[in-house]
Amino acid sequence: MKVILLEKILKLGDLWDQVLVKTGYARNFLFPKGKAVLANEKNIKYFMNRKKELAYKLKSSYLDAKKRVNEINKLGGSVTIKSRVSNNETGKLFGSVNEQDISKAMKNLGVNISKKEICLPDGVFNYTGSYNIIFQFHSKVFVNFSVIVVNKE
Repeated sequence: MKVILLEKILKLGDLWDQVLVKTGYARNFLFPKGKAVLANEKNIKYFMNRKKELAYKLKSSYLDAKKRVNEINKLGGSVTIKSRVSNNETGKLFGSVNEQDISKAMKNLGVNISKKEICLPDGVFNYTGSYNIIFQFHSKVFVNFSVIVVNKE
């Protein structure tokens, strides 16, 4: 049975791919869970038009992401965040620096970044120092960035 996938399915296909599957798999799994529709003429035409629209949107979002990377690269690759006063000589902070704090610091520099676009590979920052983070604006567009956490004085 030929079906059109409505989402990416591992080892089967991507969104809006036309694939050939066994009838039982389609009837018992794909159709009831809303993961596929029957590939008839009407559905094929509809999803081909939707595929063109999606390709256009993906291309425009990719170009927007590239522009945002250029904005960030103009900052020089690092930003300094003045955090809460540390409580001892080891540099441990009261609280921590998280995605929201980084987003606010970037907004103060004139670059709007949502906290969902910030990836902290080592988790939140509990000590003063320099940390590497990743801004991911698109599935294929990301930029490495450095954050320096210092005491607020």
